[in-house]
Amino acid sequence: MQDGIITEITQNPKLYAVYLDMQADNPTYSPGNIALVIGQATGDVTKFGTLERWKSLGRNVNDSERKKGMMIYARSTFRRGYDLTPVYDISQTYGRPLKEGPSLPEGSDKMEAAITTLLNYAVVPLEINKNISTPALYDEKEMKLSINTEYTEHEAFAALATEIALSRIHGKGRVPDFHREDFLLDAESVSYILCRRFGIQREQPDSKNIAALYDGYDGAERRSGLDKIQDMCKQIGGGIERSIEPPQRARANVR
Repeated sequence: MQDGIITEITQNPKLYAVYLDMQADNPTYSPGNIALVIGQATGDVTKFGTLERWKSLGRNVNDSERKKGMMIYARSTFRRGYDLTPVYDISQTYGRPLKEGPSLPEGSDKMEAAITTLLNYAVVPLEINKNISTPALYDEKEMKLSINTEYTEHEAFAALATEIALSRIHGKGRVPDFHREDFLLDAESVSYILCRRFGIQREQPDSKNIAALYDGYDGAERRSGLDKIQDMCKQIGGGIERSIEPPQRARANVR
């Protein structure tokens, strides 16, 4: 089922758009599990989680919904490996309102920290170049990232996420057959997921040619492609979250 749904996702632009939204809204879940939820959902699904996850967030699953869970793979509690475990959409739960996700308002300290952290993930030299027609551009021949500071911070974040993703995919030239057009959808998918995660508006990437990009790949190879996008999003997104919401120090005991 998992491989079949991933194959559908990577050849159907509309389903790929659904996948990106769901992956962005559930950043800790793997593409394989996102695919399983998409394949089993009977209605709209936004945020989902296991019984234990909802309890940790102060919510419970409605009794009438307990037999209507969608099955995913979750790490086993009692032994190594994974078990099939039910998850539930937030619409199937009740309880404490969810805390809003992190946002990056223009001109805020959080926005500045997020862009600084994002730039730290570039694996190539950076330069300011106000002559380029976009907020950022990765040059695959010279392997450098140009930045135009004349754009808004939100525009810069979206463009930088795309171009930094391209630079990381290229891997300082370790991918000899790298061509921008072959990996642009992957890089824009990274940007879209990160933007949605942090409340920045940007359009869905153009995925009309997705079937051609994945042509000839089997289910496992297609899943690997989505895994690489998700791994990059988790790494960069986690770094940004830590930079804008550093862990609070434990309060010292007062005698």
